[in-house]
Amino acid sequence: MSQPSVDEVNKLLAEEDVDLVVEEKRFRPNIFIKGDFPAFAEDSWAYIKIGEAIFRNTRVCDRCVFTTVDPFMGDKHPQGEPLKTLRKYRCAEDPEEKKAYGSAPFLGSS
Repeated sequence: MSQPSVDEVNKLLAEEDVDLVVEEKRFRPNIFIKGDFPAFAEDSWAYIKIGEAIFRNTRVCDRCVFTTVDPFMGDKHPQGEPLKTLRKYRCAEDPEEKKAYGSAPFLGSS
């Protein structure tokens, strides 16, 4: 997951008039990358190199209802955000992916 992607999610939430700003902790990434590259660029990266370690990107990461829980307060968002907005912009379009992921939106990679 990357900072540009989290920033884009916040932009989408603002465009949808959702009163919520999310941070990376809400999505529980194992690796969080900051840099000057487009939002969601990590979707297409074959690998990530950190020092001498190389991590292979195996698939996009589908997101579940836990993204609707504030990681600091433990409160669930009453309208199911940011999952509701992510479903509008980040769901599978390929029929085979739809079979595998259903309505779960993508954000980050595994």
